[in-house]
Amino acid sequence: MLPFYGGIFIFFSAIIEMRGDPMKNNLRKTLLSQRDALSKEAIYIKSYAVYQALQSTKSYQESKNIFCFISFGSEIKTELILADALLNKDLYVPCIDKQTKKMVPVKMTTGTQLYKNNFGIYEPTYDPHADIPDHFDLAIVPGLAFDRRGHRIGYGKGHYDNFFSKYPVTHKAGIAFAFQIIVDLPNQDYDQTVDTIITEEEIISIPRLPK
Repeated sequence: MLPFYGGIFIFFSAIIEMRGDPMKNNLRKTLLSQRDALSKEAIYIKSYAVYQALQSTKSYQESKNIFCFISFGSEIKTELILADALLNKDLYVPCIDKQTKKMVPVKMTTGTQLYKNNFGIYEPTYDPHADIPDHFDLAIVPGLAFDRRGHRIGYGKGHYDNFFSKYPVTHKAGIAFAFQIIVDLPNQDYDQTVDTIITEEEIISIPRLPK
C-alpha cells in the first residue's frame, strides 16, 4: 500500500495562487483545506466505500482496459482499485512526460517500479516507444470538486483536459468525497466532463443529451 502524505494544503495552495480564475482558486483552496482535515481513518473508510461502489458499475465490470490515477495526499485512495485492475484488466496510470510536461498513460504490471516525481506523486518510468491503446474503456479521474452536470475542477494544470482531448475514453468516472460535490461549478467550453461521479454515499450518473 502506498504511503499517505498529509499536509499538502500549503503546497497546492501555492500552485493555485499562481493560476487562473479567482472563483475557481478560492473553491480549490477551500475544498483542499477540508479534504486535508479528514483523518487517515476516515479517508480509508470512505475510499473503501468508493472502491466497492465502482466495482458495482457496469462501466467497470465490462472494461478491458482502464486508466486510473495513483492517489496522493488526502485524495480518495486508489490502492484497491489499482490492485484489482492489475489482476483483472489492462491497467494504465499517469506519468508526466519530462519533455512535453504533458500527462501520458503508462502500462502498469505487477513488476512496475514506481518513483516519486517532483511533486511527490508516485509514477512509473515513461517509455515513449511503448504501445498505447487507441482508446480506453474507462478512466478514473480525481478532482477537487465536481457538480451534477459532470463538470470538474482539478488542481489547475489542465492535465486531464489535455489528456482527454488526445486519448479517446468510452467512460469517465470521477471519484471524490461527498462534500466535494458542488451545486454548480464555473466552467469553460474546453473543460472535459465526466460521465459518472462516485462518492462514499452515491453514484451520480450524468445525463447526456442525444447528439
